This record gives sequence, structure tokens and C-alpha cells, in this order.
Amino acid sequence: FRSPRPGSSLSYEIIIRLRACKMARALAFLGFLALCQVALSVNPQGHQMVVDWDGVDKYETATQGDVGENNDRDEPTSTNLSQRPQIHHYLRGAQPEGQTYDYLWEKNMVVCACAKCGSSSLYFFLYKSLFSKDWPYTDKPWIQDLWSNRWEGKWGSLEAHEVQEKMAQSGTFSFALIRDPKQRLLSAYNSKISCDAGDANDRQFMVPDLLKLAGEPLGPWCLSFDRFIQVLAKVHSLGKANELDVHFMPQSDGCFKDMPASKWSALATISDKQAAAKLAWHMGMKDWTGGFPETHQSPSHAHEMKISDWTNFLLDNITHLEYTELGLEKSSLPAL
Repeated sequence: FRSPRPGSSLSYEIIIRLRACKMARALAFLGFLALCQVALSVNPQGHQMVVDWDGVDKYETATQGDVGENNDRDEPTSTNLSQRPQIHHYLRGAQPEGQTYDYLWEKNMVVCACAKCGSSSLYFFLYKSLFSKDWPYTDKPWIQDLWSNRWEGKWGSLEAHEVQEKMAQSGTFSFALIRDPKQRLLSAYNSKISCDAGDANDRQFMVPDLLKLAGEPLGPWCLSFDRFIQVLAKVHSLGKANELDVHFMPQSDGCFKDMPASKWSALATISDKQAAAKLAWHMGMKDWTGGFPETHQSPSHAHEMKISDWTNFLLDNITHLEYTELGLEKSSLPAL
């Protein structure tokens, strides 16, 4: 430590030097932050990147790379994207707001499957056709998480204007998985809302969210089927059906919000073996003769339920447009 300059006190000299050190460190830190911002905001090829601070990229544009070797640790695998269209490739957990559509790059195929329509079976089928093996995992991320490393970058996500442009092209194949609207609501009720079945963890937030959307007072964390349909009917009457949880949202506000059912190459239920064969042919499995694989099913308690005439009337009203859009004959629940 050098002696103070002539005419200055030791304490004053110490204060001056400490301030100089703090200023230098602050300037160095600001310079470091500026370099980090540049590095994170622009990739080496000049494409804009959006990065969250949980370490997951929200999206990336197409960049070139060699296909890497897969391994058992689910390491990210680079993929040759040089021939892919310049469409945002959304990664897991970070899709944009609003309806989006799954896009299988190498097959030029748009896929949409509503919740409670059998989407697990569909994606088990697609995984096997792509990788020539069954889905081997029993933990998260689940098979519906198409942006996880387990799918090795096979999927992209199209926004409304992108799917309209893509489906207008003659070479695009589009497949939508549908279900009878009333049976779908019954299945969603049994797995998400019922007091006697389903997932209690789902109920504890789905029931309050549904009641809040309808402007109803919060009550018990489960509902009878009659009460469930009454609350849904109120949400529809308020013009908020498109704000419902995806398990209860009408299919006309999901897969067919931006492209009507008539514009899709194929619409099918999960039990449709002919549709499975058509999809298998497009995926390159021309000898496929079976249907979609069977997976878990929500328990059905329709035979135990007593559904009132008023509930059936409400069901007819809230599903009318959905049946019309899907071109399905209106059904009735078996328990009356």
C-alpha cells in the first residue's frame, strides 16, 4: 500500500481509491453484460433467438447441422434443417399463445389431436412409424411433448397463418383426430372433474378455473355431471367457450379454429382402422393392416349415471355446432 500523496489525509486517499476500484468493476460488469446480450440474441448465422432464463430456447429458426447419434441420456440431437421451410421451430414448453398445429417436417404433414380424443394412441403410432420401435419411456416428458429431446427434433409448430399457407399446398398431408363431442365431454368429466374417479391433482385446479370462468362462486373441488354441464353451458352462453381448458374446449375452437374440417386431408376417430391405414401409408408403412395402438382409457361410469332431461337439453345445445363442423351424427349418452 503506497503512502498518501503530500497534503492529503490517509482516510481521504483510501476513499478515493475505493471509489475508483468500484467504478472500474462496474464498467467491466456492464461490458460483460453487453457481450452476453449480443451472444444470446443472435446466433452465428444471424437468426434471432429468444431465450428464457430457465435455459430453454423458446424458438429457433432453421440452421444447418449433421444428424447426431442418439443416446440413452436424451441429449439434444442436431438435425439437418437446410431443406426445411423457414417456419418457427418451437421447442418444448414454449409454444406461442393461441392455437398452434403440429408439423412433421420430413413427412410434410400437419397433425392435430384434441385432448381426450385418443392423442396418446396417435403419437405412439407415429413414434413407432418414425423410429421403428415402441415408445420406451415411462416417465416425463410424456409422449405428447413433441418438443422434448425424445422426439429428436422431428416436430415443428405452425401458427394460424402458417398452417393456412401450408395446407393450401398440394403436397401437404393433414390429419385431425376427432371424437364424438358428447362422449368426449363424458370422458373429460370422468378423468378431470368427477368426485368418484379421475385425477385429484387435476381437479384441484380445473374445477376452480371452470367455476371462475363461468362467474360461479367457488365450491367443492369436484362436481356432479349435471352441475358440470350446467357450468359449461353458462360458459358457452357468455361467449367464452374458446377460453375453456383444452379438455372441455369444443373441437371447433381447437383443430378447426383456423382451418375448417372440410379442408383437412383426413378426419378420423381413434377407432377408425381405415384412417390408421391411410396415415400409415403416408408414413411409409404401406403394409400396415392394424388400427391405432390401444392405450389407457378414462373409466366410463355412464351406466351408473342418471342424466336429467335438462342436462341432455344443455348437452345438445353446447355440442350442436361441434357436430355440424365435424359432420358427425348427433349421439345421445346411454344413461338416461
